[in-house]
Amino acid sequence: YAVVGDEVLETEQGPLRTLHLDRVEPRRADGPRIEVWLGYDHYLMPVRIRATDIGGRVLDQLVAR
Repeated sequence: YAVVGDEVLETEQGPLRTLHLDRVEPRRADGPRIEVWLGYDHYLMPVRIRATDIGGRVLDQLVAR
């Protein structure tokens, strides 16, 4: 994973301060792109995970609480 940087995610419960990571290796040409956001105020646990497949379909999960 490579560090993309700090980001603030806007949620229904308010803003979340996060560290955005993007998987870079090993990644096959036909493999999905995986991004993870770790919550600073959530003990650096994942608060958002997004997977984008080769066809452009996206699975995006964001913590509800």
